[in-house]
Amino acid sequence: MRHVYCRMILLVLLICVLPLAAHAQSAPGQGDYQDGVYQDLAPGYGDDVIVTVTVRDGRMVKLDAKNRNGGESEYFWKARDGMAAAILQAQTTEGVETVSGATGTSTSILAAMEHMREQLIYNGLPHEASVEK
Repeated sequence: MRHVYCRMILLVLLICVLPLAAHAQSAPGQGDYQDGVYQDLAPGYGDDVIVTVTVRDGRMVKLDAKNRNGGESEYFWKARDGMAAAILQAQTTEGVETVSGATGTSTSILAAMEHMREQLIYNGLPHEASVEK
């Protein structure tokens, strides 16, 4: 009788866990983004940091950032270049660390990306934004 209960528990676990595993495999960061050009901002030093992301074929292919007032410093560029490389490589912000020496701007870029997250996730509908070719 004990074996019957064990098999039933195993069956229930399989029924519950397999759909979760399938969902985890389709999580953002694996090329499931909606094609288009997206923009969002977050507070930064001096003024807002505006982040623009281009998605093509379900993958982020370009990430740029600028300061609303145009007052970018060498630390700003250091953060922008480092964060862009890390996010584009990972295809997500999860696990991406801030750039040492440019933590403030790095944090602003991550915050803008988090605001953009819902826009980027593929929803099966065509996006009307034009994509740079």
